[in-house]
Amino acid sequence: MSSLFVPTQCSALRVGGYMLINNRPAKIISMTTSKTGKHGGAKAHFFAVDIFTDKKYEHLEMTTANIDVPYVIKNDYQLIDIEDNSISYLDDKGNAVNDLFMPNISESDNELAENLQNAFDDGNELYITVISSMNITAVKGFKIKTA
Repeated sequence: MSSLFVPTQCSALRVGGYMLINNRPAKIISMTTSKTGKHGGAKAHFFAVDIFTDKKYEHLEMTTANIDVPYVIKNDYQLIDIEDNSISYLDDKGNAVNDLFMPNISESDNELAENLQNAFDDGNELYITVISSMNITAVKGFKIKTA
């Protein structure tokens, strides 16, 4: 499982970066650090959002401690077809792939799936944004190709 993340010192983490909280990949949306006091070292206070479920997390850690940072891969692929909740797309090599499903992990995914289906039904050329981390892969956005 260690190939899914890398330990990183808390003080090196930044807003917009990623961290694991409860073994879930989360994007850091804000953080504060306290100064060293008479009762111990400096602490970092993180606020993060799960990149798949949109669940909000709060985490407090010593700045000298290590936190696991997940590898997060984000790619855009050309959409070919949507059939029965299954998505077909062209991979980086131009091969047709059919291993994704319509977004349905979080509440915001329902709106995304509806907008994606409507844009596809309108005959637009679409590119889906696919995020992979911690052995989870999901469609998390799309773009309409403009001429």
